[in-house]
Amino acid sequence: MAGRVAVRCPHETEIGVYLLGSLDPGDRAEMQTHLAGCWLCRGTLAELEWLPGLLSQLTQQAFIGAPDSPAEPPSPTSAAARRGVTRSVAVDSRTSVQACVTVTPVATGSHLLLTLSGADPGQRCQLIAIGKDGRQEVTASWMTTDGGQAQVAGSTSLTSGQVQRLLVTALKGKALVSLPTPV
Repeated sequence: MAGRVAVRCPHETEIGVYLLGSLDPGDRAEMQTHLAGCWLCRGTLAELEWLPGLLSQLTQQAFIGAPDSPAEPPSPTSAAARRGVTRSVAVDSRTSVQACVTVTPVATGSHLLLTLSGADPGQRCQLIAIGKDGRQEVTASWMTTDGGQAQVAGSTSLTSGQVQRLLVTALKGKALVSLPTPV
């Protein structure tokens, strides 16, 4: 689709190491500086922030000598996939707004976590979920920071399978970025 570019950050794979506190002080400082300016890595960090709490509950026996334990611990990606967590990333070439949305299934529909950058400072925005049946639900509204960024959570009654696309708009209706169906 016109106006969308797939975006990846080479530092995204280092987020887990950072989150677990395994970087030396110099690398940790560099990662903190990087996170301040990288919307994609901030989105990944928000996606994984539950991990240290979960890992702190595990005992050594959970991995060593447990009769049914796998040879290698499962990857966070496969765990997220099993939970049905999906992600959509887009950059609008017209507005230069960048967005990453993580969609997590919940009993009442979907929980959304949006990381956004490139919007006008202090801009009032909203995230709209558009269903395959044409139904539209405003899932969150907010005002961007002085840097034109935002990280907001929202929810919709639509399941990820029912979502056709997600749309970030200015409250006055101007489309800022359209995100494809989360995968």
